Amino acid sequence: SQFAGIQMHTSDPSALKFYALEILQDLIRFHLNDKNPQALVDADLKRLNFVKDNAIFAYSDSLYVGALEKLRSQYTRDTVYAEVSYFLAKQYLSTGSQYQPYGETGHQWDLKKSLDYCDQALQAFPGSYGARNCQVIKEQILNKSLSITSGYAVPGGEPFLALLSFRNTGKVYFRIITMDYREDKEIQANYRREALIEKYRSFDPLMEFSVDTRDPVDYQNHKAEVAFPALPVGYYVVLASTEAGFNAGSRIVSWQSFWASDISYLSQKPESGAMARTASATAA
Repeated sequence: SQFAGIQMHTSDPSALKFYALEILQDLIRFHLNDKNPQALVDADLKRLNFVKDNAIFAYSDSLYVGALEKLRSQYTRDTVYAEVSYFLAKQYLSTGSQYQPYGETGHQWDLKKSLDYCDQALQAFPGSYGARNCQVIKEQILNKSLSITSGYAVPGGEPFLALLSFRNTGKVYFRIITMDYREDKEIQANYRREALIEKYRSFDPLMEFSVDTRDPVDYQNHKAEVAFPALPVGYYVVLASTEAGFNAGSRIVSWQSFWASDISYLSQKPESGAMARTASATAA
């Protein structure tokens, strides 16, 4: 109602954004006294999103969230409550993606806030248009991911570290299998993902173990180094999964191939005009 009563003026006849605001103002005035709030809230949501997308003033995101919160509180008994909740969830989904573990940490819990809005909409008005949109966001937030990355070669006979990237996972299971390099290249070339994992599962594991990721349940992507035990010189494939069975059809499974090697080299930076000297050693 405040926006509907504003007297807007412009000296620029080509100010298209000004005319867009005028159209939105006319729509809101037209529906201001409707018994059914659907059209009014729809127009107001378009207004708020238009202003947010074109804002050049500070704190536009927090002002946008505050306006949505106020709008949502006015319609707790109507299905538009779920639609406004969806836009709040969508906003926190967007800001949550800005989280950086070693940089921008202020948005770490925004995905959890987004999920809370979705759950509230789904509980209050299940099956409504807003609730269905919230369900899509909820599934996106709860989606699990897992990947393991090691060096192409690690020191044989020594413990080593590998990088685990994970999202929405608790315990992660690992299985290490000994492979023939040529056989593995053929498997990777001729098998698609699920068949490839099933093929790896058919080999007897050299060892199996698990680690607790200590996921803070913020629904963000996280990374951690995992200590692997010492392995004899050879070629290996490690499987990582959220389940002990490593079933490719219904669970998340990641894999990584690598060498455990005693091959090393030392490189000495040459003096000006001199040839480089390189010493290498190879273990049998």
